[in-house]
Amino acid sequence: MSSSSAAGTANGGGGGGAGNKVTVTETEYSLKLSQNSFKPGTYTFTVDNAGKITHALEIEGPGMSDTKTKSLQSGATQPLTVTLKKGTYEMYCPVPGHKQLGMDTHIKVS
Repeated sequence: MSSSSAAGTANGGGGGGAGNKVTVTETEYSLKLSQNSFKPGTYTFTVDNAGKITHALEIEGPGMSDTKTKSLQSGATQPLTVTLKKGTYEMYCPVPGHKQLGMDTHIKVS
């Protein structure tokens, strides 16, 4: 029972229904987003594991539950398409211990 929405291959190409594109670069032990300002709408977060060990991305917030990527090996990328509503969202690496080491950020959608 997963309500995650990892919509196909949303990286590359022009328009389409992918909405806003945001890159999330993951390293040991931080998350860096290509933008910090968010309005309600559909976003495709391209998760880029630029680190040397396995990472992933999970997003929690209004209307979201179990929304995450698979575990990504070093150098791997994966798109994660979500619809953001007004509110605050937490984005973090769900690999055990990584969130506590700093792979955790919050975004405000307004």
